[in-house]
Formats: sequence, structure tokens, C-alpha cells
Amino acid sequence: MIKTLDTETLKISNKIISPTAFYFQVGDALLNKKPLSTVRMGDGENLLYKDCLRAHLDDKQRTTVKSQTEEWRKKLGINGISYKELKKRIEIAANTCTHFAPSISGLVMPEYNLFNLFAERNVYIDNFFVNVWDFNQKANLYNCAQHVLFIHRNVYTADAIQNNLKKYLGVKVSFIKLDNWKETKTVIKRAQDSDAKLVLFSGGPAGKYMSPEIAQSNKVVLDIGNAADYWTFHNYVPK
Repeated sequence: MIKTLDTETLKISNKIISPTAFYFQVGDALLNKKPLSTVRMGDGENLLYKDCLRAHLDDKQRTTVKSQTEEWRKKLGINGISYKELKKRIEIAANTCTHFAPSISGLVMPEYNLFNLFAERNVYIDNFFVNVWDFNQKANLYNCAQHVLFIHRNVYTADAIQNNLKKYLGVKVSFIKLDNWKETKTVIKRAQDSDAKLVLFSGGPAGKYMSPEIAQSNKVVLDIGNAADYWTFHNYVPK
């Protein structure tokens, strides 16, 4: 989609760092053992956060989230959370991570636009870096880290990345299972205690705040969300 951009949107578009530029920043952080945290958000977080804001105005912020269907909420790991708690977690994630990556589709599609919902940033990251980086780029990061921590709800996805990275790169992958928002505090503690330098996580809207928390233990934390399969080397063909 293309459309005329207003002055503010053009200003925001000029602040977005490309996937390649961000790749070099992540590599620098790994090499120099600097903490780095990313948070990606899209239409799901846009919908949920605005529902939280409306609930706050209606003074119902303590009630549980009712957005969409129960199946959808369970899939995102937010079933049973209150509007107040979800709002707090989304705000912590967006405002305290070192690198915020709201969907760039928000420049032209309102349902994806998160740029003006949180504290203004000097720069943003192109959220599609998780899809754009190729095998060699990911392999470089994996090899640099040597130990990767994978946080996800799907054990089969974890098995794939553990087996493939060991087979093709000789890189160790540890796994912490995360099913829903109630488990995040335990996961944060376990992740901070890990000696892995690189953390890949899919935490859902209520788990994204984990990224800056985990990074405090001097780790590079990448929010790969529903792009996790691209990171498992499941269709890698060695050259």
C-alpha cells in the first residue's frame, strides 16, 4: 500500500533504522557484552492497548481482558489478565526497552500504528528484521553468542532450534517454556541466571516487558514473536 504521508508520519519514517543497520548494532552488543533489548509490536498490541485505555476510562481496569475470543486470548497467553495489568506491562515494554520496533505498516495502516501511543523515540527499528535477516546473518550472531536461550510456548519449535543449531553450528541452545502471562516472573529470573549471551523470545503482549528485564543481566534480547520458525534453521541447506 502507498498513500500520501502527513508531516508527522514522514518525520517518524525518517527515524526508522533498517534491518541491516540494526543487525550491526546487535552484533556490536554481542561482541562487547553490552545489554540490548528489543520489543516488537503490531496490530494485536494496538487493539489490546486501546481496549485497555477504554477500560481505564470506564473505570473497569481491574476486570479481566475480554478482547476477541477466549481461544485468541489463550493463544496470545493473556487469558485471565486484567486490563490494568496488561496496560502496565505493555507500557513498560514499549517505554523501557532499548530498541522499540512498532510495525512499520503503521505508517500507512491505522490498525498497526503504535508510534504515537507511547513515549516518543529518537529512533525506531524496522520490525521486519526478524524476517529479513538471512541464514548467514543469524549464524554469525549464533556463533558469536555460542550459547542461545530460547523462550517460547512450543516445545517442538524449541526442539528444532536446539537440534539444528547443534548440528549445523555446534551452538548450544537452552529452552524455557512460557505458556502465559502468569509465568513471566519465573521466566525472567531463570533467564537472568542463564549464562547465555543471546536470548530469543516469543512472549505475547503480556510478556514483552520481559525483554528489558532480562537484558539487565547483560544479555542481548531479541523479540522474534511469531517469526520464530525463521530462526530454527528448519530449511537450512549447508553450502
